[in-house]
Amino acid sequence: MHGHVQADVEGLPEALAGKAGVAHDHDFVYRRRHTRVILVASDGTGDFTDPVAATASITDSSETSRYLVKVLPGVYEVTAPVQLPAFVDLEGSGRAVTRIRRTGGTDALDSVVLGRVGSEIRDLTVEGIETPCVVGGDAFGEVGPVFRLSRVAVIASSTALVTAAGICASYRPLQLDDVSVDMNSTSPGYAIGISLNHAYAGMRSIFRNVRVAITSSSFGWGLQLGFVDLDIDGTNVNVQGLQARGLSAYNTPAKRSKIRIRNSSFSTPEYALSVQGVDASIEGSVFSSPSYAISLEGTTNLKVANTRIEGPFLSRPSSPPSVVTCFGTYNADFTPYTCQ
Repeated sequence: MHGHVQADVEGLPEALAGKAGVAHDHDFVYRRRHTRVILVASDGTGDFTDPVAATASITDSSETSRYLVKVLPGVYEVTAPVQLPAFVDLEGSGRAVTRIRRTGGTDALDSVVLGRVGSEIRDLTVEGIETPCVVGGDAFGEVGPVFRLSRVAVIASSTALVTAAGICASYRPLQLDDVSVDMNSTSPGYAIGISLNHAYAGMRSIFRNVRVAITSSSFGWGLQLGFVDLDIDGTNVNVQGLQARGLSAYNTPAKRSKIRIRNSSFSTPEYALSVQGVDASIEGSVFSSPSYAISLEGTTNLKVANTRIEGPFLSRPSSPPSVVTCFGTYNADFTPYTCQ
């Protein structure tokens, strides 16, 4: 319980300001979302010293009984995934001071941190060394709200993996807000920044203020998307590799992906944007590649407005043909650019 001095409440309505000196707490704010908080501290002053043990101890979380696992500053070396039950949030103390790190793993579910339906990961750094997927999210057949990452730094490195990914999620909407993915791969396989698959129409995903930077000696894909309904805003993707793609998306005729891109940039040496059979719109963005800035195939419907396109535009033959509408497109010299 505590009170406030008058300076604390200046500008508030008179009815509230008049209560400044009355003893009170803010439990109605902080307990509105979580029914229990579990503290992880490396020095032994919390409930657990290991985030894996902390999340494994939760057996009764639900949409009406949410948990928060709060991780204090430190570097936490784990040997198994930090697996969040549904409706459990994992919160660090800031990307610069809380880091969870793991070496190894066998597949996308054997990750560093694994999220579930209705969970959120925020305010920390997650690092994987030779880990197939650093942060994973899978619905496991559950019905529930979006899986979120907020203010998270993901770091991945590999010298031997066939496929390595920073973030991978399936069968559930994914929301990223202020998230970075940095990957360095010298393996002969694929380095994928973010992989999102089977998040269908009606399950909208959102990428906002996301940065992906990949350096690969072989295949590098910034965003790999399959069967999604996705909004991308304020996102920067830079991929360097022998075969590199900024955004690659595909679908089948029965399930068309829907992608909306605003205020974002994609830069690669090969394909900045490569889409197959999707419905896509682009506004106020930049696509840059000396090979193909934009590549379309498989009856894609594309609308582009007020966007800079640096590099060739390729529309492969399809039946029926792709439909492209461009307005206000230009190249690096601000010369009008024809998308056809």
